[in-house]
Amino acid sequence: MKKYFNYFVPCILLILIIVNALIIVSGLKLSGEIYRFEIQTKNIKKQNSELEKKIYDTSSLRYAASQAAQLGYTKNAHAYSLTVLKQAFNR
Repeated sequence: MKKYFNYFVPCILLILIIVNALIIVSGLKLSGEIYRFEIQTKNIKKQNSELEKKIYDTSSLRYAASQAAQLGYTKNAHAYSLTVLKQAFNR
């Protein structure tokens, strides 16, 4: 029995060392993937903030005015007013 025990313990220890090494290697791979995802997340956040700025710029009145000037819509409409009170009351 002692003879089997002398072979059994080193085999178990060797298996545990191999399993531990595999766990360490997989942990290193996962940490590399996590780092890569963090960099991608930072880049996406940066792109998102740039796109938000572009959206705010395009929805502003200043942008609309500049586009209207480029397209030639710069004429102001004539103001109309009712001079006779009867026209206002429809009489």
